[in-house]
Parts: sequence; C-alpha cells; structure tokens
Amino acid sequence: MSPSQRDPRYDVQLSVDGEPAPLRAFVHDVFGGAILGMVQALRGCENAREVTIRVVQRQATTPGDTQSGPTSE
Repeated sequence: MSPSQRDPRYDVQLSVDGEPAPLRAFVHDVFGGAILGMVQALRGCENAREVTIRVVQRQATTPGDTQSGPTSE
C-alpha cells in the first residue's frame, strides 16, 4: 500500500470559505501532528486529544486603529 493510500493517524476536517476541502492522508498527518503538538505544548493542554480552530483573516488596518476585527460574515 502506498503512503497516500494508508489511513491517516489524525482525523482532520478543513473547510475553506464554508466549503469542505479534500485532504490526503499525508495532509491529515501534517496538520494533525503540527496543531496537536503546538497545543499540547501549552500549559494545561498537555493531554489534548481534540482541538477546534477557526481562522478568519482580518481586514487590513491602519496603525493605531482600535476597531480591527474579523471581516463580516
């Protein structure tokens, strides 16, 4: 069985702009290992088994702007 056909070690679900993005086993493993590794390095999160992250790109702001926040949904 080739590496791209094996079962991934992590179950990763990725949506981009509300649409599911297909991932190969390698990407499941890279994302899962990297994210869980970073989270488990945080104090109090050493035993984390499931992590939910939502990333929204902020609008460009000018220096000193205190009104920055996520773009409208």
